[in-house]
Amino acid sequence: MADFVSEPDWTPSTGRRVLIEATEWRDREALATALRRRGYATAACPGPEGADGRCPLAGGAGCRTSEEADVIVHTLGPSDLRNVETLESHRRRHPSTPTVVEIADRAAAQAPERYAGLRRVPHGASAEAIADAVDAIATQELPTR
Repeated sequence: MADFVSEPDWTPSTGRRVLIEATEWRDREALATALRRRGYATAACPGPEGADGRCPLAGGAGCRTSEEADVIVHTLGPSDLRNVETLESHRRRHPSTPTVVEIADRAAAQAPERYAGLRRVPHGASAEAIADAVDAIATQELPTR
């Protein structure tokens, strides 16, 4: 069983912080690279599928990384209900944290209330397209640190 997100060493001078949730290591790394080039600090989590378990948030435990993130990028597919539970746990515990969700239009249409108020990008979006969505949130919604 892989670990969930390791606690990053974010300080007040770190800058804007993005938590990346992506099952595949290469997807996490591509997105982290794209975001770091744009000046964001990143932390990555493989989610329930990648860690082969249940998200600690869903079980009622805290997650310092999600608490301190300025933006959450959730690319975990909704076919695994543990991923849905993770997204819902984030929204419940951190309702004011802007979230970018990579989701197929068809899947989003099946549960529109689940994705209401989130910035959606289409399933299969490139790391650059997801980083563009983070930029859009950061310029509109995030306070400057």
